[in-house]
Amino acid sequence: MDVKSIRFEIERAMRSIWIYISILIGVFIGTLDLCLFHSIYKTDGTSSLIQAWIGTDYKFAYNSLFYILFPIIACMPYAGTYYSDMNNGYDKNICIRSTRIQYMCSKMIAVYLSSFIAVTVPLLFNLFLAAGFYPNNSPERLTFMVAGVIDCNMFPYLFQCHPVIYCLIYILIDGIMGGLLGMVAVCIS
Repeated sequence: MDVKSIRFEIERAMRSIWIYISILIGVFIGTLDLCLFHSIYKTDGTSSLIQAWIGTDYKFAYNSLFYILFPIIACMPYAGTYYSDMNNGYDKNICIRSTRIQYMCSKMIAVYLSSFIAVTVPLLFNLFLAAGFYPNNSPERLTFMVAGVIDCNMFPYLFQCHPVIYCLIYILIDGIMGGLLGMVAVCIS
């Protein structure tokens, strides 16, 4: 693979206005979720970080809104550029200097990275913002959240004993899925 074409596509993806708009939408939703959680539960010490983070805060509509908009947040940054490159003839100019396979591999890597970043940055920002307000305590077994994570679900031991590691793995899995959704959008275009 040609490293120059990969680097060029990644730089092109990171300079796109759409990646910033996508990140801003996700950060806005996450901030609204945390503000609503803070206005209801305050910081009296009964709530923990895992309850305030948008990834596991199932009580409010912002969690659902973020995951409903998840495909759009993942695909908006750079997935549509292949279609626009074909329409304006840009892909033919690139393919003069490299092969079509190198161009497509570079495009897919750039799309995957931009989608991964667009999904993970808002979740990480919300986690770090929530960590500024709430302690990293293990969740209480009788609270509303523990009913959603039982022994047959994803990583129940991490959820109970190491909530931040659980959140980081959850963010990593969301980022991988976001990157795959971006690649699917390129295939469709």
